[in-house]
Amino acid sequence: YLEKNNFEEAKKNYDICYNFYIKNKGKDLLLYILYEYFLIEYRQKKYDKAIESAQEILQLAAENPNMNPYMLIILYGNMGEIYNIIDKDKATYYFELALDEGLKLKQYEGLHEASLQLLKNNDISKETKDKIITYFSTVKKDENNKIVNKINSTERLAQAYNFESSIKEHKKYITYYVILTCFVFLIFTVLL
Repeated sequence: YLEKNNFEEAKKNYDICYNFYIKNKGKDLLLYILYEYFLIEYRQKKYDKAIESAQEILQLAAENPNMNPYMLIILYGNMGEIYNIIDKDKATYYFELALDEGLKLKQYEGLHEASLQLLKNNDISKETKDKIITYFSTVKKDENNKIVNKINSTERLAQAYNFESSIKEHKKYITYYVILTCFVFLIFTVLL
């Protein structure tokens, strides 16, 4: 329901899950439900409630070593976007957290937007600028590696195709040779 922007139904279903996890003390999965609450509020532009949900997630995450750290990168980026509207310094803080966490984990989802937002801020440190350069260099290197792999794959495919074509050409010559040999044998047989 969340993907269809049916926030009321989404919240109703997440409430059921939330109550189930509270009863069964499933704190590991509770974080994901709280994150979904955050997304509902964030997408509805209820930023005060979204920030409260985010703070609750961060508190639980600090207490829970089993939490998936990738979720924090996106959360920090979204919080940066919220604070970008109301408090530029806090926005910078959360965008930097997203960048630091993403680089540390080598997980780049959400870092592009965070990096661009940081670059718009003229007050960022040289250290942060260096991290942004590292991020863009790493992404560019990954993109280049993908392109090289694609080219290599294409070249291998072309080589295989050329090899197959040359085999077909050889088969054709072998067929002509066999027919010619049979014809010569037939002529010899008739002449003798």
